[in-house]
Amino acid sequence: MSMTVVSTDLDVALDSLEHAVAQLQTAELDHLSASEELAVVRRLEVLRRRLDAGTDRAAGHLDRSAAFSLDGHKSAKGALKAIGRLPGAEAHGRVQTSRALRDLPLVAAAYERGEIPTAHVRAIARVVSNPRVAEHVPGADAIFAHHAPVLGFDDFIVVLRRWEALADADGAERSADECHERRRAALVESAINSSW
Repeated sequence: MSMTVVSTDLDVALDSLEHAVAQLQTAELDHLSASEELAVVRRLEVLRRRLDAGTDRAAGHLDRSAAFSLDGHKSAKGALKAIGRLPGAEAHGRVQTSRALRDLPLVAAAYERGEIPTAHVRAIARVVSNPRVAEHVPGADAIFAHHAPVLGFDDFIVVLRRWEALADADGAERSADECHERRRAALVESAINSSW
């Protein structure tokens, strides 16, 4: 049923989780009222986030311990991709998230409690992996931890992009300069009606 795990505590926890998931998969939902059904969906979402935080934590430990080399993998991303048959982007996201959360203790704690959606945390990880914003990341922890639990994904991305633009002012300016240099304009006379 479960793979052999060295730690008895981990083995017990994984067995309990397997049992709980099996119960959830067979639970009768038809008898629930609409409000009860919404409450179940909310609880499941929080639990899923907490489980995602746990899998990201395990990915981070795999990344730091280099245990992935035991199976001949060159990176934690490669091991996760093979073990879970994951897309490269998902495996990369887990490792990238685990690395980012080391510098964001408030975000990490809220994610572990299930308060921040996984997609929000992945977006934070992508932004803070920009080396040009590294010096500003510790100061952003409280900002991200404040906004991520309450904003929908699209609104949070707006906040995240604004923060990144402020933290990476040179990068944003460089992109604007590149766009300006690539601009081209031309005036062409139409052969059909001689308009321009």
